[in-house]
Amino acid sequence: MKPQMKISIAKNFSYLFLLYSVFAMATNSYQQSSEQYDISVKEQKIVDSIYNLSNQLKRKESYLGAHKFLNSMKTTKAKAQLNFAIASYHSGNGSTDSSLAYINRSIELADKISNSKDIERFLTQAYNVKAYNYQINGLFEESKKWYFKALEINKNLKNKKYYLLTIAGLAEVYRAEEDYEKALELFQEFGDKSDNKILV
Repeated sequence: MKPQMKISIAKNFSYLFLLYSVFAMATNSYQQSSEQYDISVKEQKIVDSIYNLSNQLKRKESYLGAHKFLNSMKTTKAKAQLNFAIASYHSGNGSTDSSLAYINRSIELADKISNSKDIERFLTQAYNVKAYNYQINGLFEESKKWYFKALEINKNLKNKKYYLLTIAGLAEVYRAEEDYEKALELFQEFGDKSDNKILV
């Protein structure tokens, strides 16, 4: 065999090997992507069922479910959501130290997820829970800091429900600080913008 032919065969073989490698990586990436999607969908169903329990005022069952599945979750989003569920439960029961530990973990995880409207809504709620915990403990400046962070995100969201819940919390902080002028201003804004409807 001529040396030029050997080089040509070697080049063709190298090219084919490279092509095969790229195809194999693409196929593997597609399979991983498909598996990740399946995991994400499965985990979101679990999270949704846990949140539904909480919405049905079955808070203890929701809390137990979140604890049961927390360590088995693979996706960052599901882990953030379950930490949030546990934090909310503790906050509602007055266990603010436990709530802060879980809400901080939830925020830390959510910050790792690509920014989207869903994540912004989630962070608005998480910041409200964090602010509320500080408010209950009488740490009003820290509480206001997190309510203001929630308001900042809500500028992009333009979500009336989250906005009103945040200003109501902030008004409560000002009331607790005996800054009645600011509290009244926010309570009036809440009343004006809520159309006298109860937010659910």
